[in-house]
Amino acid sequence: MRKHPVRKFFSLLLLYSAVIVGIFVLQFKTESVISRSIGTMRLTMAQTETENNIMELRNQLQVNFKGVTFSFDDTNPVKSIDKDGNETSLTLTSWKEDENSAKFIFNDRTTLTFAVSDTSNDADLFVNVSTPSYGANISIPYKTGSSYTIDNKANDKLILSTKNNLYSFTSKEFTDERAIFSSETSLAFTSYDPTKKFSFEMANVISSIDENTYNSSVQAARSAVIPRVSSLFYTAESDSLTEKQVIAYVAEMAFTSRYAEALDAVPDSFKKGNRRTYISSPYFDNLVNMNRSLVMQTEKFASMTDSAISDRNLEIFTVEGIADYILRIKKTSKASALLNMPSSIPQENFKPTLTQASSILLLYTTIYKTDENLASHLSNTLEACISTITDCLKLSEDNLSLELSENGIPANTELSVLTGLALIRYGKLTSNADCATTGFILASQALKTVQNIDTSTLCNIYPYIAEDNFYYPHTEILGYYGSKAVWAWTCAQNISYTIADEDVVNININYPLGLTHYLIINGVPTFHSLIEIQSMMFRTDPRFETYNSSGYVYQAESETLFLKSRHKNRTELIRLFCDPAANFTNKS
Repeated sequence: MRKHPVRKFFSLLLLYSAVIVGIFVLQFKTESVISRSIGTMRLTMAQTETENNIMELRNQLQVNFKGVTFSFDDTNPVKSIDKDGNETSLTLTSWKEDENSAKFIFNDRTTLTFAVSDTSNDADLFVNVSTPSYGANISIPYKTGSSYTIDNKANDKLILSTKNNLYSFTSKEFTDERAIFSSETSLAFTSYDPTKKFSFEMANVISSIDENTYNSSVQAARSAVIPRVSSLFYTAESDSLTEKQVIAYVAEMAFTSRYAEALDAVPDSFKKGNRRTYISSPYFDNLVNMNRSLVMQTEKFASMTDSAISDRNLEIFTVEGIADYILRIKKTSKASALLNMPSSIPQENFKPTLTQASSILLLYTTIYKTDENLASHLSNTLEACISTITDCLKLSEDNLSLELSENGIPANTELSVLTGLALIRYGKLTSNADCATTGFILASQALKTVQNIDTSTLCNIYPYIAEDNFYYPHTEILGYYGSKAVWAWTCAQNISYTIADEDVVNININYPLGLTHYLIINGVPTFHSLIEIQSMMFRTDPRFETYNSSGYVYQAESETLFLKSRHKNRTELIRLFCDPAANFTNKS
């Protein structure tokens, strides 16, 4: 061998090469790398072969997105932090890829989902977590690339800049090497433009809130009304009960088939006190006296309408009950004059406030349901109202919620619900899914922490969120004699008013069997005390509300019928034998 050094060299080279190749072959036989690209997100994992020839994930992952890297392994693992601050290292066990996202499952059933908003270069990254332990946080190692400069740093937010772009990096908390977040806070790496105007399409990044979430939030808020209000009945606070609190309580109790129980539970100090108006009369009788406040309110609406038309004051549209009043007078020139008023304001001067814009949008959708032509008078103002609302909206910096504010002042719960509901109704009416989605998110957020909403506010928003509850007192338009409406103030499910042969007026009232309610019906022509209730002719009696039966009183001068309806049938028929009237039209 000494005589053949070249041969020796090549022999050793072949031997070492064989050993090295063997090592590599063995290693790649038992270990492999998994790489995936989802848009601009790059995933790298490793797996190893077990003794049973099964490929098993190693506890390591690297996620790269626009120069930000999340990575962990056995030395620097993902950690779970319980509510007492105790840390537990987690081990990756499996993963699965979905459209635009990848989910990673750990040994304690914690899941981490890395998702991009789309597959373009402009996509945003969101990291969501689900933990088996309530209130647990997740800690994951991260680092930012050398091309980033930190322009703004806070405990839960980093504003990063590159040569041409700004990014918002948000989490519950940042340390120098780890991002900490939870199922409630999540983590996001998104493009940041502080000057960008909000559009409804932008709300789609908040994927955790939809119509089902909104419905659940509404149900939670409605359910809270009953215990909140009833808790005031037997305390010193019963003397400060408001009418809105009481009617929200009764309406929700009735919706859950506890109407009689609700009426009995309301303290006599309220039922017989001076805090009542016509609003609660469908529950608690005393119709003739309560009607005085209804007449006063109607006169007030008329005066306010005249002033608003004269002064071109948009504040009229924020007045509670204005939609009912407009439908009562819709056959008159005053109704169209009021609805045309916003369009008479020069476009450059038409600048509604957030409340006005939301109220006009809500009014439009309410009137549209019964009279499209009447609602069309507002059509020219809708775009400006939408613009006002979008100007007051923006995505939070983590893209996980919406912020509603006007002139830097955050909107309160009531205004947030009003605006949200306006967007929901308008979005559904115009088939604008993005507009409706924005409304669902906005209203859901406002209702999310119902325990923090005070009882008065909860009852103020009740009629907005419980629009399907007919038990809540409301106006029911029955028809028109010429331009004069026949309308009822009621809590009945449905009332029809038709003229039969020989000038007999049939009033059919739909209400649950066995229950009693009270109605004030305006615009009823004289029937000369000829009235049939439950197939029997009735006589008027000023004490009709005290009897355990149906009854009535009629005021000919105001054409107002006060009716107690005690239902022996689900639909009760009231027949009035009126003078001939040829100018009646139905409510459409």
